[in-house]
Amino acid sequence: MKHLFTAVVLAATLAAQSALALDVPVKGELKSQVAKVFGEPVKRNAAVGEPPISSWEYPAFTVYFEKDRVIHSVVTQKD
Repeated sequence: MKHLFTAVVLAATLAAQSALALDVPVKGELKSQVAKVFGEPVKRNAAVGEPPISSWEYPAFTVYFEKDRVIHSVVTQKD
């Protein structure tokens, strides 16, 4: 059982490290900063709701904004 736990922890650590290896926008960055660093997105999704949440899609990740600030970046899963 101890070896199984160690294997699960190791697998989770490696998965987290591989996700961190991809450079993505971080929480709090402005849309203008994201565009300057990462270029134009493949697709811009309009804001919905209150507060307004919008997203920009890039080939390797999607960035979610509240108003003009990054709230989260999600790495795109490859099939």
